[in-house]
Amino acid sequence: MPDGYILELAPDYSNLDAETKTQVRDGVVDLLKSGVASVTFIKKDGTEKVMKCTLQDSFLPPPKPVEEGAVPKKVREPNPDQVNVWDVDANGWRSFMLPTVVNISGTVE
Repeated sequence: MPDGYILELAPDYSNLDAETKTQVRDGVVDLLKSGVASVTFIKKDGTEKVMKCTLQDSFLPPPKPVEEGAVPKKVREPNPDQVNVWDVDANGWRSFMLPTVVNISGTVE
């Protein structure tokens, strides 16, 4: 039987040092790779949103093939506070910012 979890991020996440933020982000990504989670966060407009999301391979779409002779897109520096996820209800890629997360709950399969 899968184990349930609830992860609450510290309200002072933004004040954490870079190494600790990386550890938190890696932990969240690992949880999302192991199953579907409900992530509750505050949107830019101040409203609360609950998103059912994952990074588990069985939910993700296949990678798009690279066309021969295609010019690669400019690679942006990733934002370490942003987590890109697959929204299982919207069936598409979405993201959330770690400093806005209220909690993450789900099961590990």
